[in-house]
Amino acid sequence: MNLRKIFKIAGIEYSKWVLNARMLLFVLIFPVVKMLAVDPLVSRSVSEGMKMNVFEPLIDLCNSRLLVLIIPSFFLVMMSDFPSVEPNSMLYVSRSGRFAWMWGQVLFSLMASLTFIAVIYGGVLIMSVKNCYFGNEWSFVTRTYLSRHPEAVSSYALQLLPSNLYNQLSISGALLFSFTLLLMFFMMVSVLLMAFTVLGKRKAGLLFTVLFFLMGVITCSVGSGIRWSFPVAHFVIWVHFEEIVRKPVYAIWKSYAYFGTIMAVALLISGIMINRTGFEEKESYL
Repeated sequence: MNLRKIFKIAGIEYSKWVLNARMLLFVLIFPVVKMLAVDPLVSRSVSEGMKMNVFEPLIDLCNSRLLVLIIPSFFLVMMSDFPSVEPNSMLYVSRSGRFAWMWGQVLFSLMASLTFIAVIYGGVLIMSVKNCYFGNEWSFVTRTYLSRHPEAVSSYALQLLPSNLYNQLSISGALLFSFTLLLMFFMMVSVLLMAFTVLGKRKAGLLFTVLFFLMGVITCSVGSGIRWSFPVAHFVIWVHFEEIVRKPVYAIWKSYAYFGTIMAVALLISGIMINRTGFEEKESYL
């Protein structure tokens, strides 16, 4: 494989992705994130006359019961045609080499995933920074709000940052786990779409990935033990822990292993089948 070709392919695909009309979806996602993630926490901190930690709105992006459905759904829409297979793809692939093309697509998916997360994180920071401070500890309002307002036990804002988080993890640890596991989820989605495309089952791959995600949302919402068979529970950090007892419900390292195993298998299948894929054939689009 030629590294220069891999980076060139990734750069070309990234440019096409950035210039795609689907990027306008970011115009829609920011009001949703503001309403569901930023405003409830800002409102709570303002009502208490205190500021929240700047990282808290970022952490609740991966822990809100609504946003774990909405944010990945936006990503799935924006990557629905990954990897790009066009009528002239065979010429493109033959010039670069099949393995260089495959790894270029993987590198592009990493770049796209990081960009997606960075843009959303950046937007959240801009929307909330006036009511925040920088630090490596959970804010006083987050740690004590429930004890001072027990009547608010079922409030939406408390569900964004449940005690499973601030009782069990440092704020830097919660942010690190939230970011890396969400990134691994996005990469898992991408390599699954890659594997199905290489197998000539593009539409089936998209359907499978969407259903795999939705089953995760459903099983995570109802608290079923089978939720660990699906990806959503693995990037929602608070479900890994009890509220009080310092004993994990599900060890964090197992979630990294879960995503890593699925990605490794999908990449292995892609690597084995890439030389048998007929990019010029109609089946590559089905």
